[in-house]
Amino acid sequence: MAAPIKPQKQTAYGKRRLWLVDTIADTGAPEDTEINDGAYLTCFALSDQAGATTTPNKITLPVLLCETDSYEDFGTTANSHADITLLYDPQADVGDPGKTAWDLVYNDGDGYAGNVLWQLGEAGDEDDSVADGDRVTVVPAKLKVISEEPTSTGEDGLFAFQCSVAVTGKIRRNVEVTGS
Repeated sequence: MAAPIKPQKQTAYGKRRLWLVDTIADTGAPEDTEINDGAYLTCFALSDQAGATTTPNKITLPVLLCETDSYEDFGTTANSHADITLLYDPQADVGDPGKTAWDLVYNDGDGYAGNVLWQLGEAGDEDDSVADGDRVTVVPAKLKVISEEPTSTGEDGLFAFQCSVAVTGKIRRNVEVTGS
């Protein structure tokens, strides 16, 4: 008898990275240069961010007169992404590092259109680039700023803004990054 297969336990805390990438030619095989040319926003995002979800509508098929069992299938699938909260310096000038995320997403009120890109399993504070062979999740999306409020009114409050995210294309999960 063979030993059971068990996944390796890996802690996830601090090992999630976020980019906004304007253009990816093939979301099923993004190139490292496309991602590395994007905006690395891991250090602007709060750690409790949720990512993209895919929710298939499970349907029950009609039963035929000659059948006694019913079966299920999948109907329409809804792809969505949770709102994203990003930190910023509300008093910084346009182009200042403290306004990097704000400048990109607010965009004079027009919002952002491109790709939200997540990478799991890599420390967010060590490097801001990906390499050939890394794996990422690509979410074609539009973002709009919907509020600019501190995270709390207490002494732990940080200046932040919240973005609504609309998924505009197929979510590509855990795809391999290719070298350019």
